[in-house]
Amino acid sequence: MKKFMRLILIAGSTGVLQWVCAAQVSDPPSHRGIAVSQSNGASFIQEESTPMNSQYVTAIRFLAPEGSNSSSGYSRESIRPEHVAFNVPDPVAAVKWYTGNLGMKVMRKGGPPTFTSFVADSGEHMMMELFHNADYPLLEPAKMSHMSIHLAFMVNDIEAIKTKLVAAGATLVEDITKTPSGDQVLMLRDPWGLPIQFAQRVKPMLKATGVRPEHLALNVSDSRTAARWFVAHMGMKVVREGGAPTYGMFVADSSEQMMLELYQNSSYPVVDFRKISHMSIHFASMVPDVGAAKERLLKEGATLAEDVTKTPAGDQVVMLRDPNGFPIQFVNRAAPMLK
Repeated sequence: MKKFMRLILIAGSTGVLQWVCAAQVSDPPSHRGIAVSQSNGASFIQEESTPMNSQYVTAIRFLAPEGSNSSSGYSRESIRPEHVAFNVPDPVAAVKWYTGNLGMKVMRKGGPPTFTSFVADSGEHMMMELFHNADYPLLEPAKMSHMSIHLAFMVNDIEAIKTKLVAAGATLVEDITKTPSGDQVLMLRDPWGLPIQFAQRVKPMLKATGVRPEHLALNVSDSRTAARWFVAHMGMKVVREGGAPTYGMFVADSSEQMMLELYQNSSYPVVDFRKISHMSIHFASMVPDVGAAKERLLKEGATLAEDVTKTPAGDQVVMLRDPNGFPIQFVNRAAPMLK
């Protein structure tokens, strides 16, 4: 007998999925004249929607073959963030700086002409890809506001990290401040101008394992819509949701390795990443099938930047842009560097 899932979805006022409660039932759903929407080979039949304290509780039934996660072999839950890539003027010096001052370690080291290297935190949650490819423009982060884009790290001692990094050539952008939630945050720029934030959380949103990448922050025109896209189509989940006027959204992958911070702060510029090369900066994730990921996301508003290619190492990669134009890469490694 084909089985069905009865799901209860609780969404905040932004419409972003917050929580799911599921129970398996054997009776087939009754459409009762209600429209059925199709997504990834499954059917969603809305039964009722009731206001409740500024939230909406929506009961639906989810119809899909038992044991099937996707009709295409593409699973949103199998997307795992792997690295943030930067085309920098001196990757050898940058690797030395990040490993020497933030305790990161080299996972793969490349030679000339690009000197492409991957460096990860000690817990191997996330990597930075640092390279110099003369065929593409440098990112030039020094010309961008630290509130337009920054890479953030979790730390246990923010005072110590400030002292150490400033002595090592970082520049101070915003000194240590305390947020309304009690978190301490610090904004620096590395020696090449990249804005790097450090956060000492009262209640960490990700597992605390010393100094580790926590999130990539982007100022966007509509943070709630952007967050909904990553939740719906890349298997991410909302970890923290802020209110007006900036509507700050922290979304993490299902295994909580890395987050995106998406917000709309009108006091700072929104970078038009459509005008920036995908080889200047991109956010990369591992997937089991890059072709399936490509086809799925192109149907959901992504655009193709560079089609599927195979690297000399045997990795398969594809480069897309999300609906806001930010470059997102998907990779299937012949020999994965992270778990």
